[in-house]
Amino acid sequence: MDEHYPPILVDATADDILSVMRDMHRQQCTHDPEANPDISLSHDSTIAEWRDACDLLPWAKVAEAMNSYWSVSIPMAAWRAVLEPPKERRLGGVCELLARHAQLPRVRPTMILGSRCAPGGAFLTIRSYLADAGADVSAVAPSTPLHEYTRRYAGVFLGPVSQLAPGALPLVKIRTPVYHAFIYGMLIAWVALVVALCAGSHTMALLAGLAITACFAGVWTIGQWVLPRSVEFVGIRTFRDLSTAIAAGART
Repeated sequence: MDEHYPPILVDATADDILSVMRDMHRQQCTHDPEANPDISLSHDSTIAEWRDACDLLPWAKVAEAMNSYWSVSIPMAAWRAVLEPPKERRLGGVCELLARHAQLPRVRPTMILGSRCAPGGAFLTIRSYLADAGADVSAVAPSTPLHEYTRRYAGVFLGPVSQLAPGALPLVKIRTPVYHAFIYGMLIAWVALVVALCAGSHTMALLAGLAITACFAGVWTIGQWVLPRSVEFVGIRTFRDLSTAIAAGART
């Protein structure tokens, strides 16, 4: 079976861009404690609200990340014009800027027994995305369980696959017990540091500082190099389940 089955690419609209951003925020809130689920993104949202909702970095880093995610090369001056000052600029301006440059994928139905099959096209597209990311998909069939692929290639599913049908994927569950252990360790170490400083205990303060440094290093290392224990989408277990969900929610 041919591993290369690219989707149809169409010019994005500002509403398309917003739909993807809202879906990114929805999924981020399930696993990022710094994301704010109480904010509902719209074209009228300020950039400050968007940054609060998604725990975004300063504008230049946001611009670089957006260029990378959307595969565009928008000049930094154009980004600054829509991102600064953050309490005055609106997310709608970002969506309109991206819509002038970005394309979005659409599921390309495949032909099965002379009939157009959207789930089949979704399956082949997902398989192609994984192959492009370096996965060995030679044995992937509709009945293949997803768990090992979602674990190793979470970015594919939360990125290009979700773009095929924003909002169609169930909420993701990412289990990273070691990562969270370091996070909790860092919080405890900060509390210990405050107590030590208040009590005037230099030895305890030094130990707490070392613990904070060690936990921070652990968080960074695990975040960069260690795979999560599992990445699951609620109710979706196989490539057939995923393809059916994507086809049902795909834009036409």
